[in-house]
Amino acid sequence: MPSHRLPPAIHALNEALAFFLKLAMLVALGAWGAKAGWSFVSSLLLAVAIPLATAFAWGMFAAPKARVALPAAGVVE
Repeated sequence: MPSHRLPPAIHALNEALAFFLKLAMLVALGAWGAKAGWSFVSSLLLAVAIPLATAFAWGMFAAPKARVALPAAGVVE
C-alpha cells in the first residue's frame, strides 16, 4: 500500500514503530535462543545465530529491496 497517503509526520512515526518492533523481535529471539541452549556455549550460539538467521531471511525475502520477490500474500508489511 502506498505510504504517500499518510501525512509525513504519521508516516515517520509508523516507520519508527516498525523499526523498533523489528528490533524488539530480534531481541526476543535472542533471549529465546539463550534460554533454549543446554550449555553456556550452545546458549550463546543460539542467542546470536537465531536473530542473525531471522534478519538474513527477512532481508532476502521480506525487505522492501529483497533479492527474492515473493507474492504479495507472502509479505505482510
